[in-house]
Amino acid sequence: MNIFISSLISGFEENRIAVKRAISILGHKPIMAEDFGARSDSPQVTCLRGVREADAVILILGSRYGTPQQKGLSATHEEVLEARTTKPLIIFLEANIHPEPEQENLLNEVSTWEKGLFREEFSSAEDLFEKCLKAISQLQLAHAQSPVDPEGLKKRAITNLPKENQNYFLSSVRLQISIAAGPDTTIIRPAQMGSKALIDIMSQEALFGNNSGIGPIFDRQSGVNDSLDSDSLCISQSQNRDVHNLVKLSPSGDILLILCMPMQSGGLPVILEETEHEILLKGFDYASWLLAEIDKTQRLTHVVPAVSIAGASSAGWRTIAEHQASPNSMQSFGMGQSKEPVLLSPAHIVRQSFALSSDRNTYVEDFVALLRRMWKEQRY
Repeated sequence: MNIFISSLISGFEENRIAVKRAISILGHKPIMAEDFGARSDSPQVTCLRGVREADAVILILGSRYGTPQQKGLSATHEEVLEARTTKPLIIFLEANIHPEPEQENLLNEVSTWEKGLFREEFSSAEDLFEKCLKAISQLQLAHAQSPVDPEGLKKRAITNLPKENQNYFLSSVRLQISIAAGPDTTIIRPAQMGSKALIDIMSQEALFGNNSGIGPIFDRQSGVNDSLDSDSLCISQSQNRDVHNLVKLSPSGDILLILCMPMQSGGLPVILEETEHEILLKGFDYASWLLAEIDKTQRLTHVVPAVSIAGASSAGWRTIAEHQASPNSMQSFGMGQSKEPVLLSPAHIVRQSFALSSDRNTYVEDFVALLRRMWKEQRY
């Protein structure tokens, strides 16, 4: 692997040498600003290119922030923002320091990021060396077990969505979220799949949303059923003998969420964009929490989400303001002419980015935009 070392250079020479030594001992190639030499591009552009070309990034943070660049951020800050959405990111924080105000803000930002990143403190260059060996070995093991196959994950995310003849739901409009996780491996053993402990934590989080973000994905007024579908665990809710909400978890860590969407009573059927955004965000929050629960050692490094809306072929798409302005008008309704799932391009996401609430919100905005565009397309 090519591993980029991101930190201040001045005053951090020993720490950078320690990380370089750990990378080299394990047979990988360190990428460092010191080795770039004379380039036609600015040092900022050259370092960001180094981040993009690396397979992983190691970030070392101490008390000093560094000189702000054109965007008002230090070079290290820009590098970590570039890396966190695209690369495995290993973060080492120097212990017992008194950070500058700007650096304290960066440390607070890093420390509030949710699970999904390797992050540890170090007390000396030798301590950093030992912990760096461990972190890189864990990352190397994850890659060695099975390489990530983005196209395979994309295909699996689409395949895991219910087919037209799979009547999980009979009459409701539902948001369907399929998340394929890789590399392809077994995360949950057969003996664990139907365990009471796993069923209980999945059900409690679905009902109350204490750990996963903005709230529950299930109706608190309804009970929860559990069952095994082939080798996958399902928890669900029923309403009038119709499945109302569903979470399906596979041994590989793939997740399927099917969540009922409230429709406006009276007037024409319509999907409200703000409601769609809220339910999708809750679904992503739950999926991120569940991945962290079942894969605490972070063997899964990438995810591919696929999203679709089913049972709404006669519904239009509007914002709340548009619907309130003319609730009975058919103008600008696309009438749900496609049931195809939407995906990002590229479809795969580094899991550490999916674990960050700020990044998840960005992904939700993109998916809602893609659904809106598809729903309002006019067919001639």
